[in-house]
Amino acid sequence: ALGLLSTLPFTPRYDPMNPMAGDVPTTIKRMQTLFDLRRIDPKADAIPQDLDALILVQPRNLSETMLKAIDAWTASGKPTLVCFDPWCQTDPKAASDGIGGTKPGTIANLGPLLGAWGVNMPMDMVVGDRKAATRVQQRTMGGQMLTLDYLPWLSLTRNAMSPDDPITGSLSGINLMSAGEIQPIPGATTRIEPLIQSSDDSQLIQSLKLGFFGENDRLVKDFKPDGRRKILAARVTGPYRSPFTGQMGKANLILISDADLFDDSTWILAD
Repeated sequence: ALGLLSTLPFTPRYDPMNPMAGDVPTTIKRMQTLFDLRRIDPKADAIPQDLDALILVQPRNLSETMLKAIDAWTASGKPTLVCFDPWCQTDPKAASDGIGGTKPGTIANLGPLLGAWGVNMPMDMVVGDRKAATRVQQRTMGGQMLTLDYLPWLSLTRNAMSPDDPITGSLSGINLMSAGEIQPIPGATTRIEPLIQSSDDSQLIQSLKLGFFGENDRLVKDFKPDGRRKILAARVTGPYRSPFTGQMGKANLILISDADLFDDSTWILAD
């Protein structure tokens, strides 16, 4: 069985402005077909122990009891996938549309766990990548339609993936929206292996520039690549000290710095 603890609802919801929207995402439907998928309420205080693996999607506002339960699970070396987004634009809890059609996002938070696992993520920044930027159309304040490369929406191809890992070895591409940078902490006891990376023609962009005050063409004009590839997904394994018990545990994690990838808008074009 696969446990899914998500603060994104992944439930049907009716939107009178867009009747086609609001269904359960195709990715979740597919997982329900392939696996015994069990939902875990984010407000719960325990994780069922008979699960084979755990998926955390945009964890935030979790109780300390639940954080301790997640820590006990990961410390035991059980497989865990964490989608941890500094700017989740497809979260219905993010405010309604901002200027220019860009939505504000919600910010993930796992308390002390991320640092205990040996990584950091600047939670006010997203990765912009000129080589992977997705081409979008945007209406300007004057009513003109502009076609431009939207730097924070990444259409990543084979050269972004690790060829050696079974997860990414056969992957031909992946789309990420406003993903963060996973930064290994120097001296960490865990081993951090990059699975997906940006190109070196990239930079960190303040999340605030994407939200209500976002001007997409301004991002292109202000773009200054720093020449450094940035980790967007990583395998994290090995010993770490629990921030709650002080005992040593053994991580067996996949971290992805994006939670929007579950949304149909990331993958599917409507006819």
